[in-house]
Amino acid sequence: MARQNYELCRREPWLIAASKLLNRTPLNPTGEGVLDEYEERRRAWEATFLGRGQELGVIRKDLPSDLLVTVAFSFWQAANLWLLDRAENLGATDLIRYSFQLIESYRAILSPPLAPEARRVVEVPDGAVPAEVPRSTPGA
Repeated sequence: MARQNYELCRREPWLIAASKLLNRTPLNPTGEGVLDEYEERRRAWEATFLGRGQELGVIRKDLPSDLLVTVAFSFWQAANLWLLDRAENLGATDLIRYSFQLIESYRAILSPPLAPEARRVVEVPDGAVPAEVPRSTPGA
């Protein structure tokens, strides 16, 4: 799919401009215009998608639903704009690679948190900032 989208945008460059416009709509629509209606529908779809994922146990449930929708929606808005702003200079291979990496990042953000026994806890005494905070590693 990514390769077909890439080829389509190469043949029809106006699609990139239109996609940028749609991805630059405000996160808090006023409900007064066509793009606001589009934004409201996108948010409703995202809420339904995430809600179904929560029912199936594959989307985290530890955040309020409206916050989760905002995080997910903001992620895709930023990711799409980043890709669209660079689409003309990136080749198909890089665009596809970044697309898959972004999908993996989206999955990581929305996945249920690790079980308490699997979490890494960093003790910070008296509000001091530790010199080095352990980072999660792929697959951890």
